[in-house]
Amino acid sequence: MKIEIVVLDFDGTSCHFNHGTFGSSWDAFASVCGVYKKMNKLLSIYYPQKDKEEEWGREQLKLWIGKSIKLVDKLKPFPYSKGLKEFVNSKNGLHIGFLSSGLNIVVDEAARELNLDFSISTELQQENGKLTGKFGKIVPLWEKDKIFLDLLANYNLSSEQSCYVGDNDNDISCIKLAKIGVAYKPKTKNVEQAAKYIITDFRELNNILKEIQT
Repeated sequence: MKIEIVVLDFDGTSCHFNHGTFGSSWDAFASVCGVYKKMNKLLSIYYPQKDKEEEWGREQLKLWIGKSIKLVDKLKPFPYSKGLKEFVNSKNGLHIGFLSSGLNIVVDEAARELNLDFSISTELQQENGKLTGKFGKIVPLWEKDKIFLDLLANYNLSSEQSCYVGDNDNDISCIKLAKIGVAYKPKTKNVEQAAKYIITDFRELNNILKEIQT
């Protein structure tokens, strides 16, 4: 069955910021807000506790109350992964976009820059351009596969028509769900073992898809 959609993780896969433990949009935004040390302390407490992810998020958002979303501009130009722009520009009739637990104020901006078809990420509520400290829709770090299935349903596609690219343990469920599960510079052995393909440059993904589609 032909691949129709390519779903990209954002943090660490499509983009890697030079901030914090994971180089994520959370780390990067916390840094430009001047609260990274407090954020990192929360990380050490909550990251091992998968059942407390939402509580962890709420504690982080408290640090950002009143912060301007324009601080995202300080992160530009976004450090996209090698070959990503070339890959998304090639399109080849595919639906391409982000599915991320990262921050929508960063992920959506990147999707606009790259002219992607969709962008799904954790939403931060704002009023008059300032963060309220509350969430909108959340993309759970460890349950991204549920959002992945909803996305496929919206396009009237099956997992057999999908490719997913991720880099870390929270991407494994999506990597296994997709027909073509790809690891970009996998961060753990588990990710490496779960993936059908491993890439270090997104232009390699074009070659993989061409082989499968023919």
